[in-house]
Amino acid sequence: TRPGVYEVPFGVPLRHLIFDLAGGLREGRRVQAILTGGAAGTFLTAEHLDTPLTFEDFKRVGGTVGAGTVMVFDDTVDLRDVLARIGAFFAHESCGKCYPCQMGTQRQAEILGRIADGDVRDDDATTLIELGQVMTDTSICGLGQAASWAIIDAHKRWPALLKPLEAR
Repeated sequence: TRPGVYEVPFGVPLRHLIFDLAGGLREGRRVQAILTGGAAGTFLTAEHLDTPLTFEDFKRVGGTVGAGTVMVFDDTVDLRDVLARIGAFFAHESCGKCYPCQMGTQRQAEILGRIADGDVRDDDATTLIELGQVMTDTSICGLGQAASWAIIDAHKRWPALLKPLEAR
C-alpha cells in the first residue's frame, strides 16, 4: 500500500484513488469501511468503490467529500476503536467555550472508549445519537456541530457496532 496525499480531478472513481494510486489493501484483505471527509465525515463501504469523487455523487450515496480525506479500513480493523479515536479527537480539540461541545464531546469520548473496551450498554446507541443531535443543534462552532457526524453515520451503516455482543 502507498498511503499519502493524492490530488485527483473530480469525477475519478473512489476505486481508482484507493487501488490504483494508493496501492489498495494488503493481500487477502477486503474493504470494511471508507471514512471520507475526515473525522467529521461519513463512512462508505466496498459497494461504493465505483462512486465518482464529486460532491453530488457522494451525497447520492450518503457520503461527504468534506476536507478530501479518504481513510480505508480493512477487515482486520475494529471499527469501535476507530470511533473511539474519533471521539477522543473531538474531546481533545474542543475549546470548551460552549457547554454542549465541551461536555458533549467528553461524554461521547467516554462512551465510545467504553464501547471499544467491550463494555457496551443497551442505551449507548440512543445516548450517542441524542447527544450528537444536541451538539449539532446547540454548539456555537462547527467543531461541536460536526463532532458526532461520523459516529451517527457509522451507527446507520452498522447498527450492531454500538450494541452489546449478545444483541449483535
